[in-house]
Amino acid sequence: MTLSNLLSSTPEGRRAMAAAKLRGDVLELLHDALETAGMTRVALATKLGRGKSAVTNALTGDGNLRVNTIAEYLDAMDMDLEISARPRAAAQVARTTHVDVLALMDAGTPHAEFFWSEMNTTVESTDTPPVEHQLRPVRRADYSMAA
Repeated sequence: MTLSNLLSSTPEGRRAMAAAKLRGDVLELLHDALETAGMTRVALATKLGRGKSAVTNALTGDGNLRVNTIAEYLDAMDMDLEISARPRAAAQVARTTHVDVLALMDAGTPHAEFFWSEMNTTVESTDTPPVEHQLRPVRRADYSMAA
């Protein structure tokens, strides 16, 4: 049994794995936003009125940042944050594309047909509309308030 399987077998383990994934996603988001904004850590620290070491620690730490800190950093990079969630089953299906499953079927992977039918029936039968499940920075200039 893998560590992932062991952790996911208990509610506490699933929560710990979800928290770790979210922390990693937040760090990746901040790095991507910094690159998209064309800023350095020094420029970000200066704009925030903080030392470079504080910014470096936040960007290389464990990702367990306060929501206010994330908002301050994104604001300093002229970014907004869009967050959405969806039921776990829908997210699992969305991570596997039809192309992935067809490749498994072509390779003769056992149970690939099951994944194909499960993926299609889950997508078709869900009452929940597909929702973006990733955090992503959005440059404020990329959209307008006009309808």
